[in-house]
Amino acid sequence: MRGHAELRSIIIFFVLCACVVFMNGNQVSAAKAETRIFQDTENGTIAKCGRYYLKWSNSNVYISDQKDGVYELTPITYGACANANKAYYIDHTGKTLCEYSFAKRESKTLKTLCQASQDLYLSVSGVCGNNVFVTCGGEETWRYDTYVYNTKKNKVIQTIEDCCIGCFNGNYAISSPAYHTDVSGSRLDLYKISNGGLKKVKKLCNYGFSYAKVGKKFYYTDYPDKYSNIDGYKMDRVIVYKCNANGSGRKRVATITGKGEYAQVIVQKFTNKYLEYWDGSGTYRYVYKTKGTTKIQ
Repeated sequence: MRGHAELRSIIIFFVLCACVVFMNGNQVSAAKAETRIFQDTENGTIAKCGRYYLKWSNSNVYISDQKDGVYELTPITYGACANANKAYYIDHTGKTLCEYSFAKRESKTLKTLCQASQDLYLSVSGVCGNNVFVTCGGEETWRYDTYVYNTKKNKVIQTIEDCCIGCFNGNYAISSPAYHTDVSGSRLDLYKISNGGLKKVKKLCNYGFSYAKVGKKFYYTDYPDKYSNIDGYKMDRVIVYKCNANGSGRKRVATITGKGEYAQVIVQKFTNKYLEYWDGSGTYRYVYKTKGTTKIQ
């Protein structure tokens, strides 16, 4: 399970604000933000991007001017993010940001953001007007950093340490900054997006894991309980909150305690009526209104 869920934001395939992302797996005028989308795309899936169509097939991305037309192979890699006219992706080396023009069917290198000798990797977090957000992380630094590359200025205009954007909601985004595994959490921060890049608004919680945009709200998890004998937070009990995009109006919607001595509660899906979680003993559905839990797997 990927720690960032859309889970870190929920796993879906969707087109929103002319943005489409192909990822395994986390936006414009003073900036109307597009949404970063994490998903496991099924083979043969077609999505409209502007007036073009992109198809994911056999680990490649293809493009066509018509949905039922002839598709051409592109160099776009798994994990790309696109606006209506261009796609932004990391090349096969995992170190360089590239741009692909749908109209010209041409690709160009924008910038190498880390060296081949570094044990780091890059991923595109989102595209916001002239800004492309790129996450850099790895065991060499044991943290995530975000580069904001401006395609009009042809340079990185901002570098934010301890920042990994995983979910966008209008002009705001949630970041999980600490390097983590797929079963460990991180502090969750809220950022505001502008033409100049990102500005931190506030910390949402000390230790969270899953988060998502549901309608106009953010939903996120908070593990408040610390171990008594070691440093760190336990994940056997989770509080789930929802709030407005700017972080205001926070409301607790669920408190869940896992079953068993070694329970670890991982929320896998958020909706505005219920959530689904795994705790080691099975997968459950929790309904906010009734506070009822049903085992579904």
